[in-house]
Amino acid sequence: MLWLVKIVIIGAGSHVFSANLITDFLSYPEFRDSTLSLIDIDKQALEMTTAFTKKLIRQHSLETKLEATTDRR
Repeated sequence: MLWLVKIVIIGAGSHVFSANLITDFLSYPEFRDSTLSLIDIDKQALEMTTAFTKKLIRQHSLETKLEATTDRR
C-alpha cells in the first residue's frame, strides 16, 4: 500500500520551533518522501524557514517536496 504523507505546519515562521520540528520529521525515513507545507502570515519569517528547509533537503539529498504559502486557506 502506498501512503502519501503531507505534513502541514501552520505558524512555520516561528523559525526555531519549525526548524527543530522539520529536522525531527526528516530524521525518520518514513517521512523523507513526504510533502512539507509551511504556512505563515509573516512572509519574511516564512521565507527564512523555507530557505532553511530547502537547504536541509538539498544537503541530505532527500525526495521531500516543499510548499510554502501565506494563504491560510
